[in-house]
Amino acid sequence: MLFFAVFLGFLADGYREIQNEKANEKEYVNSLVSDVGSDKLSLKTAIQENKVQKNNLDTLSSLSSNYHLQHRKSWELYKYLSAPLSKPSFLNPNELTFSQLKNAGGLRLIKNKKMIEKIYRYDQSKQKLINQQFYYETYQNKAIATAGKIFNIQKFLSVPAGKPNNNSVNINPNEFELIQNNEILLKEFANDITMFSVIVAYYIVLLEETNKETDSLITVAKKEYKIK
Repeated sequence: MLFFAVFLGFLADGYREIQNEKANEKEYVNSLVSDVGSDKLSLKTAIQENKVQKNNLDTLSSLSSNYHLQHRKSWELYKYLSAPLSKPSFLNPNELTFSQLKNAGGLRLIKNKKMIEKIYRYDQSKQKLINQQFYYETYQNKAIATAGKIFNIQKFLSVPAGKPNNNSVNINPNEFELIQNNEILLKEFANDITMFSVIVAYYIVLLEETNKETDSLITVAKKEYKIK
C-alpha cells in the first residue's frame, strides 16, 4: 500500500507539472500574440510611409535626370528634397515576450509544432528587415552626401518642417537655387536617388511579407491555443 501511495504521488506531481507547463506555454503564446498585434499596427504605418517615400524618391530622381541647366527650375527639385532627408520609417518590433522566450528557455515550453514554425518564420522575417535597414541607411546617407553638394540645405531647412512642398507656406521659388549647376553631379544625384528608391522598394516587400507572417502567427495561435 505504501508503494502504491508513493507511486500515485509521483503521478500527481507529474500531472501538475504538465498542467503548469501547459499553462505557462499558453501564457507565453498569449503574450506573444499581443506583442505581434502591436507590431502589426507599426507595420501598417511603416508600409504606408515607405510607399509615400518611394513615390517622392522616384519623382525626385526623374526631375534630377531631366533637369536642364538652361531652363533651370530648381524649385521643383527642392519640393521633393525631403524624401532622401526624412527619417527612415523602420519597424521597431516589440521584442519583450520573444526575448523572454529565448533568454529564459521559454521556447522549450512551446510544444506545438505549428506554433514553433510560425514563431521561427516571424523571427526570420524580422531579421531580414534588420538586414535591409543597413542598406537602407547606407544608400540614404550616400544620397544625402551628394545632395549636400548641390542644394542649399540651410535654405531648405528654413522652410517650416523642412518641406518646401507645403502649399500652406508662402515661398518665393526664385530664392531656391542650386549651389552647383553641374549636370554630371545632378546625374550622379539622380543615380543615388534611384538606387535608394530600389532599396526602399525591397524594404516595402519585406514589410509586407512580415505583415503576412504576423497574420499567420496570430491565426495559428488563436486556433491551436483557443485564444480569443
